[in-house]
Order: sequence, then structure tokens, then C-alpha cells
Amino acid sequence: FVDTDLFIKKELPKKYDIIYIARFDAKQKNHQGLLEAVAGLGLKVLLIGRGSDKEKMIGEAERKNTKLEIIERVSNEEIPNYYGSSKICVFPSLFEGNPKALLEAMSCEMPIVACEMPGIGNLIENGKSGLLSEPKDDLIRKNILKLLDDQELGKELGGNARKFILENYSLDNIFTKETDIYKNLFRK
Repeated sequence: FVDTDLFIKKELPKKYDIIYIARFDAKQKNHQGLLEAVAGLGLKVLLIGRGSDKEKMIGEAERKNTKLEIIERVSNEEIPNYYGSSKICVFPSLFEGNPKALLEAMSCEMPIVACEMPGIGNLIENGKSGLLSEPKDDLIRKNILKLLDDQELGKELGGNARKFILENYSLDNIFTKETDIYKNLFRK
């Protein structure tokens, strides 16, 4: 579930072009693909997370002349502020389960670019609540540029994402679904 009272849209000055919240894990999270996708664009990227690939990401960003800021620890209460100070959220993961950070970004009405695969494709409807592509740098780049260039599209996608979360992942909704399951079990 998502705490939809905490994870709400914040209208703040935009300090970052892109935000990605995930542990540094090259085999799954694909930070490298994100840095390749934004190489040469002059964008400011915020990565929130920890892991063994942190130093590698810093070096890669320097080689690609990408403005990169890394914050290792952020409380849940602060996350909506970081989303609010970012233009778009990117999830270039190569595989996922049910990514909590993605659900929280959707609840905050973030325009989202992500890779289409199980774990993400079942949460985001391409062109309705985010933009999906294969996990290829040029396709991720194309979707990033599309959302940066079309703020109205980003607002529409973000609004639809929030609606999806409220209908499917809010605490109230999950509680109701689980209560119904227990009621049905006890009737049998």
C-alpha cells in the first residue's frame, strides 16, 4: 500500500530535471542506462539510494558531463519534497517486483518514464499514467525528452497515476479489499 496522505504532489521550485530512487545495483536498477540516456543533455539528475555501485555512478556521470547529485538517506517524510522539486521521475530498471518507490512517485503525481516489464508494466499504462519503453538508452532518452518538452502531458500522466494509486494502492482501499477477503473466508 501507499500512504496517499503523505505521498502527495508538492508544488516546489524545480531543482532537478530527473529523480530516481533506488539502491545502486547495476544488475537490476540500471543507473548506468539512465546516465547513458541523459549523456550530453546537460540535465541535473538526483539519485537517492545506497549501494556498492555509488562510486561507479559518480565516475560515469563525470565522464558523461552529467550534473549528478546523490543522497544516500532520506526519510519517508522528505521524499515527497524531493519529488516536488524534480521535473520527472525515471525508472530504468531491468526487472522489478512491485517497486514501492514507483508507487510513491505515482501517488505524488510525478510524470514517469520507465522500462516496460513485469513489475512496472502492470502498474503503468503506457501513454496514460506514464511513458514506457524497452530498456534501451535511446528509447529512455526519447521519453525523457518528450516529458521535459511537454509539461501538459506530464501533468496528465501524473494525475492519472495518482488516480490509479488511490483506486488500487491506498491504505483505505487495501484495507477494504483485505477485509472483504476475510469476510468471504469466514463465511465458508
